[in-house]
Amino acid sequence: MFRIGLERPELFRYHETFTHSAWMTPEIQARNESRAANLLNAVDQGKQSGLIKPVPFPLLETFMFRPIYHLVQRCLQGSFEGTDEHIELAFNMAWDAVADRRNT
Repeated sequence: MFRIGLERPELFRYHETFTHSAWMTPEIQARNESRAANLLNAVDQGKQSGLIKPVPFPLLETFMFRPIYHLVQRCLQGSFEGTDEHIELAFNMAWDAVADRRNT
């Protein structure tokens, strides 16, 4: 997702803008969720297996995806270098936020 944001910044910015606009209706949101059914199912399976914290999806979404948007914006502004090492660090930090470590 990070690399797509850098390769197609115009689409990435459009998606970000549209998602937070008045044009994002409940109907469009429902359609988006049906398109993301595989991802949502994987998150649910992760929660059921104890791999992912058993918290509401909006909390998981915040820590799984918002870092990507923020870092892509920083890269496009020239204030962050999205090296492979930086992306790996960001992934690990995000994973630490959502991983259920109560049983480990």
